Amino acid sequence: MLSRCSLLVLVSTSCIASGAFAQPAKSNDPGSASTPPKAAEQDPAAALLKNVAEHYASAKTYSDKGEITSTLDVNGRAITSHMPFSTAFERNGRFFWEFRSSPVPGQAPTEQYKVWSHDQKTFKSHWTLDNAKTDSFDSMHMALAGPTGISSGQVLTIIPLLCRDLPLPARTTDLKNAKLIGKERIDNQDCTKVMGKGLGNCDETLWIDASLAIRRIKEDVTVDPSKIQGAPNPHAKPFQVLTVIDFKPIFDEKLPDSAFEPPEK
Repeated sequence: MLSRCSLLVLVSTSCIASGAFAQPAKSNDPGSASTPPKAAEQDPAAALLKNVAEHYASAKTYSDKGEITSTLDVNGRAITSHMPFSTAFERNGRFFWEFRSSPVPGQAPTEQYKVWSHDQKTFKSHWTLDNAKTDSFDSMHMALAGPTGISSGQVLTIIPLLCRDLPLPARTTDLKNAKLIGKERIDNQDCTKVMGKGLGNCDETLWIDASLAIRRIKEDVTVDPSKIQGAPNPHAKPFQVLTVIDFKPIFDEKLPDSAFEPPEK
């Protein structure tokens, strides 16, 4: 069986590398201009996603704790993994992100990946599975490149919304063909559900509460190793991956120093 790292990289590659970092094509034809702002504002799903993006971009502080639940369906056998994470962010100040997982699907999350900064100018990262070494970076973008695949793309959910100048896509508010599909209560919060196509044309659903905070993300994707360049086993059969990411977000509250102290494994 493939290791968890290999599986996560495969999933992320299928959903992210297939178009996540591509820039929209430009056209010289005036008639091919994008939808006028007035028309976009009349679309309730697009308007909601726009408001969500603005809410996160204006946050002075943000923190969350959450969990990724990933279920792999391989030849009719379901393997479920639970991977906790946390984020702490100060506008123009400190930053900390942590994610825990297992190298073997379905087992306890014993390995830790963390990225932190005291000023959001220089960054450090530490991954216990990579010889427990600490690396230094001069940008958040480069510091987050490593854990993007390992975290099932969780890095691309909230952080690009908080830091709009990052050259990273947001797999939340960048949904294509978004539409409202009803309401559901999550953590005692009434949430609006928005469905659309996420990075790499994956089916994605968001749960957004009345304060414009994202409470849950669900992504359902079929992974075909034969169509992924560099797949560890390109001859393996396609498999289904259902990923659910739950958030407990807090906005604009003073964060304790302990929220930014990289914990030991």
